[in-house]
Amino acid sequence: MANLTVARKENFMGQLLRHHHHKSTKYMSQWIEAKNKLLS
Repeated sequence: MANLTVARKENFMGQLLRHHHHKSTKYMSQWIEAKNKLLS
């Protein structure tokens, strides 16, 4: 528990997955906004 922050900083694969998850969420929200704009 004491080394949790250090372990997270050194977890490259976790950082990579988190980065791509946030990017995909961003683009999904943009797609939904564009779709809703076309429908209204």
